[in-house]
Amino acid sequence: MTLGSASTNASATLPTADHDVRRLRLVVVALAGTATLLKLGIAANTFGTDDVHYWTEFAQGVRSFGPVGVYGHSFFAQYNHPPLAGWMLWVLNGLAGHDVASFTFLIRAPASIADLFTGLLVFELVRARRSARIAAASAVLVTWSPVLFVISGFHGNTDPVFVMLTLLSLYLLVDRRRPFASGVSLALALSVKLVPVVVGPVFLLVLLRQGGHRLVVFARGFAVGELVIQHRARKFGSSKYGWKRFIKGGLDVMTVRLLTGFGRRPQHFIGAWGLGFAAVALSGFALLVVNLLVRQFEADAGAGPFAQVVALILSVGLGLLGSQCLLAGLLAEMTVARKWLDNDPYSVAERAGE
Repeated sequence: MTLGSASTNASATLPTADHDVRRLRLVVVALAGTATLLKLGIAANTFGTDDVHYWTEFAQGVRSFGPVGVYGHSFFAQYNHPPLAGWMLWVLNGLAGHDVASFTFLIRAPASIADLFTGLLVFELVRARRSARIAAASAVLVTWSPVLFVISGFHGNTDPVFVMLTLLSLYLLVDRRRPFASGVSLALALSVKLVPVVVGPVFLLVLLRQGGHRLVVFARGFAVGELVIQHRARKFGSSKYGWKRFIKGGLDVMTVRLLTGFGRRPQHFIGAWGLGFAAVALSGFALLVVNLLVRQFEADAGAGPFAQVVALILSVGLGLLGSQCLLAGLLAEMTVARKWLDNDPYSVAERAGE
């Protein structure tokens, strides 16, 4: 095969791959859209669970006191939702007041529609790392999950909305490299429900690996996404701030220090501990040998049998721990090196003499 024919075949393969991706994306949209219509049909023909009743009561509170003032009043169920939920109820009240649809249907519509976008995000996220067929199958399995039919179409839960916003934030940060928009999306997810806070360490790790400047841009977007609420004195429960926060804060600082100082050279940290443990183990073995030689000349001198057994167990344990640390550091180095080789961060703009 000549060079010209090889390049021709390569150029012909790329449009075919793009065509397959577009075709599979349309299949995902069609199947996810069908699932969304079925969920909306369930929402239109059922009342749902007690959550729908609670949302109806909360919506009446928003109608009477506003999206912010509703926090100062008591209901049959405790209103503990973040600010965006109040504004969502305010919009749904307006739609229901203009006879667009019943409130029991409208409260479940956002979750059902969010599942459609979640499927598309799953397709795009998986497609960048696996084949387009696997990405399409993953997206269809997500949108047609029986659990989501119950949660989105019947239950009246807002979880699918914050899941969609969290995946959107991840997609914008990792695949699109748009930290500001990613911060806004994650802030909106937290304004729906506080559960996405558990992915905070993952986002922090990604941002630190992308560069500290992206963390600043992400924080700016996150701040824009915040909604100001009226803070009121606590009536029940206890504050979560206390001496335990110092422990958690110290652990967080240590984590950030390790990621920033040894993120690209983990063997320098893990291996140093391994060498330290190995040195103590070798010292223990040396002392045991010296003790054995001393007892050969004088039976009552040196450490007794019990102390020898304890020293032997500690030396063996520290030796094994040191070797495991060295191996773990080597594996971490190989993982980091593979990542940088795959990313190929260096690019050559031009060559001298050409």
